[in-house]
Amino acid sequence: FLGFRLLLSLGLSSVGPDIFDYMRWGALSDSGYYPFVNYWSEYPPLFGWSAILLYRLSTLVPALPENAQFWYALLLRLTMTAFDAGSVMLVYGLALRLSSRARATRTMALFAAGFVLTYAVFGWYDAVPLFFLLCALYLGVRDRYTSSAVMAAIGFLIKLIPIFMVPVIARRIPRLRQAVLYVITAVVTMAIVALPFVISGPQYMLAFVRGTLNRPAWNSLWAVLDKGFTFGTVVPIQERFSAESVGVAPASS
Repeated sequence: FLGFRLLLSLGLSSVGPDIFDYMRWGALSDSGYYPFVNYWSEYPPLFGWSAILLYRLSTLVPALPENAQFWYALLLRLTMTAFDAGSVMLVYGLALRLSSRARATRTMALFAAGFVLTYAVFGWYDAVPLFFLLCALYLGVRDRYTSSAVMAAIGFLIKLIPIFMVPVIARRIPRLRQAVLYVITAVVTMAIVALPFVISGPQYMLAFVRGTLNRPAWNSLWAVLDKGFTFGTVVPIQERFSAESVGVAPASS
């Protein structure tokens, strides 16, 4: 798995469209502008800040004149590969608790060979929240509830989906008091990690919440029912320095 992914990362130069958004965040950081400090983002705080961290690391190597995004794209692919490798092992661990070693190995192999898992590494960030979701689930079924709650909370602050593990795990906890403590641990972890962003840019955190709640559906059954056949676009990043722009429809499409 790792050998195949490393060959892909080093041998192919294709990138997904989202990588250019990540690089724009990085370029803004060159001028001292950061999400939830100077502007709002459609993603939770740790998403943008971790993408900027990768960008800052990639700038330590001189850019290639003919391919300015090469080092960032390579570092992103390698990072996503590392998270995917962790997810593969978590799938194996989960399957092993439910069946034999042979079936767990087959399950892991099918997961690792999935087209979407490989395709997403070329410019999307989904390997990171997927890892935290699976990690929260794995720790939960092993009765390591505090660690599970922390993983779900951190995953939520990267992308929202991992938080759905909290009710799933809480429901399987036999004692009500322990289940309540699990939920409280997740909430407190989210509050502690998000607190610096709330302090530095409360208006931008509020804009993120408003945007998340009001953003129309896309790429889903709900979007089809609403006759929405485009991506879930938001206003360009240069317009997000005002928290009021969260309610403005993008000039699209």
